[in-house]
Amino acid sequence: MVNPQYSRPALSKHGNPGTETGLLVHRGNHHILDGPHPDAAEARRLLFELEYPDPTREPWAMRKQWRVRTKAFREQLCWAVVVGTEEACGQPVRELLKELAARGVHPMVVDDLEAGGQAAN
Repeated sequence: MVNPQYSRPALSKHGNPGTETGLLVHRGNHHILDGPHPDAAEARRLLFELEYPDPTREPWAMRKQWRVRTKAFREQLCWAVVVGTEEACGQPVRELLKELAARGVHPMVVDDLEAGGQAAN
């Protein structure tokens, strides 16, 4: 059973109201982020930036107010985005996605065919 205190949107580690914690998944990788639920294009761009960082410029995600977290309680996760397919994820991540769906946090699945092409700008 989910603790009712976690049914509210989570605050970021900085305590910013309206900032939720979520999960961005791509194949064997998953990233915990503080920030708004990304749309499909934002998810692809975030993924590309996280997996192929460019130290010569300010990260796009930072301008859009996403922050990477190293850990979070699963009850804090308010959104999930899977770039690609859930089947390509590892078993532990698939189980977490099922758990999230059971408590009403249904992952948005985004096609990853254009993931690399969204990093321009």
